[in-house]
Amino acid sequence: GKMLRPCLCFRAVAASRRLSRPMTGTQRLISNLLKDDEGSERDVYTAPFAQPVRILKVFSVSSCIFSIGCTPVLVFMSTSDIPFGAKAGIGITVTAAAIGTTAVLNWLFKPYVLKMEKATENSLLITTMTFFGRSHVDTVSTDDIEVKSTHPLSNCFDKRSGRAFYVHTNWEEGKETVRSLLPMLPLDDENDAQSSAEKKKPSDDDDI
Repeated sequence: GKMLRPCLCFRAVAASRRLSRPMTGTQRLISNLLKDDEGSERDVYTAPFAQPVRILKVFSVSSCIFSIGCTPVLVFMSTSDIPFGAKAGIGITVTAAAIGTTAVLNWLFKPYVLKMEKATENSLLITTMTFFGRSHVDTVSTDDIEVKSTHPLSNCFDKRSGRAFYVHTNWEEGKETVRSLLPMLPLDDENDAQSSAEKKKPSDDDDI
């Protein structure tokens, strides 16, 4: 017991010295960031169909790879009486259909935004999907975002990179987040109000 007391005292003194040391610049920066995150809530947009779209994309790519892998087995290892030319034609048709549907699905959902949040005061982190369903993050300046459809499934695009994006504007639960992150993007209720106002103008003029 007497031998343990000096050891415990030494450890207590060493611990108190470590606690009394001033924080380095990196430690101070991390501490400030943690305080900012705890003190303020960041607006984060998460697409309502993010998970189903990702599952569909992964399933499509997996089915395409499986079809391409099974085509040689169908053509060269089949023991049926079907001629080789017919088997080759079936294999080519199956492969073309698998590649075609996967390519169309990838092109259709390429602008779909899974997640969006502020990177800085004037830039956003926008998460979309790659061909294999993995997350792809772009840093986009809000000054470069233009409300214009350049794709069947898009409602805005980045003028600098030319990439199109689709953000849900008819989602009731997330409209305030969309308005905070992309104030230049009109929501569906705002478009309906504007169109109804434009329809009322001619009738008012006729009454006059």
